[in-house]
Amino acid sequence: MSRHPIWSLLLAGIAVAAPAAADTYCVGSTAELAAALQQAKGNGADDAIHLLTGTYAITALDVDVTDAHALQLEGGYASCAANPVPRPADTVLDGQAAAGSFVRIRNYGGALGVRGLSFTRLKPPAGTHAITLGVNAYDDLLTASNLDVGANAVAGINDSILQLNATGGLVLRDSIVHDNANAAAAVKIGALYPENPVMVVNNTITANAGPGLVFSAYALTPAALYNNILWNNGTLDLVLANVPSSPPPLAMNNTWLNCSGCDWLSAASANNLTSNPNLTTSEPKYRLGTPSPAINSGMPVPLVIGDVDAAGAQRVQGSAPDRGAYETSNDDLGASTWLVTSISDDPGNLFGLRHAILAANASGKPSRIRFHFSSCPQLLPIASPLPPIQVPLLVDGYWDPASHPNTQAPLADGAIPFDAELCAILVGSGSPLPETAFSIAPGAGPGVHVEVRGLRIMNFRTAIALNAGNGHWIHGNAFVGGLLGTVGNGVALDMTAGVGNVIGGPAAADVNLVGGSSTGPAIRISGVAAIPTASSQVTVMNNNIGADPSGVGSTVFANAFGGIQLLDTLQATVARNWIVANGGDGVTIDRSDYARVQSNAIGSAVVAGFGNAGAGVRVTHGARGAWIGAISPGGEVGGNTITANAGAGVWIDPDAGTYDQVAGNAIWDNGGLAIDLGAPGPTPNAGDENSGPNGLLHKPELSGAVASGASMRLSGHISTAPDTYRYISIYASTRCGGDARLPLGLWVAQADANGSIDFAADVPPPPFGNAWITATAHGYTAGGTATSEISNSVFYRGADGVFANGFDGGCG
Repeated sequence: MSRHPIWSLLLAGIAVAAPAAADTYCVGSTAELAAALQQAKGNGADDAIHLLTGTYAITALDVDVTDAHALQLEGGYASCAANPVPRPADTVLDGQAAAGSFVRIRNYGGALGVRGLSFTRLKPPAGTHAITLGVNAYDDLLTASNLDVGANAVAGINDSILQLNATGGLVLRDSIVHDNANAAAAVKIGALYPENPVMVVNNTITANAGPGLVFSAYALTPAALYNNILWNNGTLDLVLANVPSSPPPLAMNNTWLNCSGCDWLSAASANNLTSNPNLTTSEPKYRLGTPSPAINSGMPVPLVIGDVDAAGAQRVQGSAPDRGAYETSNDDLGASTWLVTSISDDPGNLFGLRHAILAANASGKPSRIRFHFSSCPQLLPIASPLPPIQVPLLVDGYWDPASHPNTQAPLADGAIPFDAELCAILVGSGSPLPETAFSIAPGAGPGVHVEVRGLRIMNFRTAIALNAGNGHWIHGNAFVGGLLGTVGNGVALDMTAGVGNVIGGPAAADVNLVGGSSTGPAIRISGVAAIPTASSQVTVMNNNIGADPSGVGSTVFANAFGGIQLLDTLQATVARNWIVANGGDGVTIDRSDYARVQSNAIGSAVVAGFGNAGAGVRVTHGARGAWIGAISPGGEVGGNTITANAGAGVWIDPDAGTYDQVAGNAIWDNGGLAIDLGAPGPTPNAGDENSGPNGLLHKPELSGAVASGASMRLSGHISTAPDTYRYISIYASTRCGGDARLPLGLWVAQADANGSIDFAADVPPPPFGNAWITATAHGYTAGGTATSEISNSVFYRGADGVFANGFDGGCG
C-alpha cells in the first residue's frame, strides 16, 4: 500500500515581490557546503543544496536565510546527476567532537527542508543547541526527515541536541535520535501559532542521557504525534510542556514508557503502547526485533507517512507501517488474503464478496480482499448491507488484470477526467435499497482502517459509511449509476469521525468519480462536536464530483444536493477537486474549524449550466479559521477557480465565525458577489469591526485606478481601529459588479491614530488592458486572518486608452 508524503510582515506601503527562479547547488566538501549556504542567504531565489555522499567536517555552521525564499538541504547524492537516496548513514555532518561545533540553520520568510543527513559528534558551547533548524513566518513549513542524530553532546542544562522551531508549521519524520549526551531534550519542538500542520511521524528517540522528546506547541490546530517510538531515555521519554488545552495535541499509535503532561492529550488519542518495542542492541542498532508489538501496528495515515524509512527502505510493507524510524519486511497480509471470483451474494459461496468479508472478520487479523474475474466488467448484485468490517481491511478491485486506474491528468480548466477500467461493479438491489455497501462494525476499535480501491458502487443509500477507525483511504473508485437503469447512491461517502482519512489522493490513479447522489451531499465528513479532534486532518483531494468521466458534465452524473460537506471537523483539507453540477453549495464548511479549501475548480466556465446551484463555498454555523485559497494574503499557491455558481463565489454567511480567510482565488461570473459577508448582497461598512461573520471587517472603499508608469495605482480608503495594519488584496475582472477574477497583488498599510487608511497602492496592471478593479481587506491577529467582503468596482483604462467591448465606465 503506497503512501504519499505531504511536501505539502511586510512594512507598510511595500508590495509583495514576485518569486524568483530556484537555484541548485551540488556540493562535495565542507567548503563548498559553506559557500552554497552563504550564497543561499540572500540571493533572492529558492535554493536546493544537494550533498554528495561522504563525510563533512563541521565546526560552526551558522546560517540565517533572510531573502524570503525556500531552502532545501538534502543528502544522499551519489553524483550530481543522480537521484538522491535518503539514507542518512551515507551523508554525514561530523563535528569530530571538537569544542564549539554546532549546526544552526534558520529561514526568516521561507520554507526549510533538511533530509537524508547524519549529524554526529557535535559539541557546541554552553547556551547553544547541537542542531537548530527553524522557520519564522506563519505560513512556512519546516520539514526534517530521514535524519540520524547520534553521539552528540551539549554542555548547558537547557541545551537540546535537536532543536526545531517553527512559527509556520513543522514535520519531523522517519528519523533516529540516539546515544546523545544531553541534560535537556534530545529533541525539543517549539511551535507558535503555526498556520501549517505540526506533525511528528515515525521517529525513534532512544538511549539518550536526558529526556527524549520535549514538545511545546501553541497551535491553533492540533499538533499530531503518529507512530513514534520514544524509549529508554535517561529520564522521561515524552514531555508535553506549556501546551494549551484547546485544541490539545493528538497522539496515535506511539510507544513510550513514561510521559509527563500526557493528561493534556486529546480524548481522541488512541493505540499508544507502553510495552517494550524490542529494539535491537547490536548492529544495526535500534531496529525492531522479532517479535515486536511495533511491527505493522502504526497508523496508516495517507499523505503523511513517508515513502522510505531512516535506512532508505520502503516504508509500508504490510497492512500498516511499523512504529519508529525503521521498517521491517514483515508482511502480515500474506496469510489473510481472500480472492473474489464469483458475483454471488450468497454468504455460503466461498469465492463471493460477502463470504470474503465474513472470513476476514472471523480471522481477527488485518486482511486483504482481491477481485479476479474471467471477463470484465462483472455486476455483483448486493441485496442487503455487506457485513460491517471489524478488522483492518484492504479491498482491491485493481488486482483483476483487466482493471486499471485512471491515467488522465487534470485538464487546463481544472476538469478531472476519469478513464479507469473497473471490473467489479457493486449494485444495490431490492426494495428498499441496501443501507450501505461497506461500513464499519459498531464498537470497532480505533485501530481499524479501511482502504477501498478499484470498484464501481451504485444504487445504495450510502455507498461507503465509515463511523469508526482512523486512516481510511478511499481512492480510484466510481460512485455513479447509469447501468441497467440504476442511479448513483443516496450519498456516496459518509465518514463520521476518524483521524487522517483520505478520499482521493495526489496521483491520477487516486481520482474518485462521484456523481448521481440523490439524498444528501455527495461526500459528507462529520465529527463529534464535543471532541474537536475526533474528525481531524481529513483530506478530500483530486476527485471529480458532479461531472462525467470526460470531465465535462451530464445530468446522469450531477449530484442533487451539495458537493462536499464538512461538519464538526478540525483541520480538514479540500484540494484539487473538480466540483460542478451539484444541487447545493459546492463546498460547505459547517461548524468546522481551520478547514483548507485550496486549488479546486468549483463550477464550470466551460460547460454552460454546470455551476453549482448554491454558493461555490459556504462558511456557516460558527465555522472559523478557514483558509479558502492561498495560506496567506498575497500567496500564489492554493488559489481556487470559482465560477458560474448560482450564489456567491464564497459566502461567509450570517452564522459563520471569524478568522475566515479568502485570498488568491479567481472568482467571477457567479450569481452573487465574489466574496460575500453576512446576508446575500453587499453589506455596507458600519460600526465597529467586532460583530458578525469575520467581525464584518470593513472592506476597502475604492476611488480610482490609473496607470502609473509600468504599474497600476489603486486609490481608496479603509476605516478601522487606530494604528491597525490592513493587508489589501487587489483583483482585476472583465465585468463590473463584485468579481475577483485575477489577483494582481497585495498592498500593506497602517491606519493612523484616527483609524483611517488612505492608500495609493502600486501593483502590476491587468494583462488584458481595460478592467474592473476590486479589493478586499485582511486583518490579522494571533487567532488568524479575517477577510472582508469584496469592495466596490472601479474602472481601469489600459495603457492603450481604448475602451473594449463590455467596458463603458458606468459601474462603480
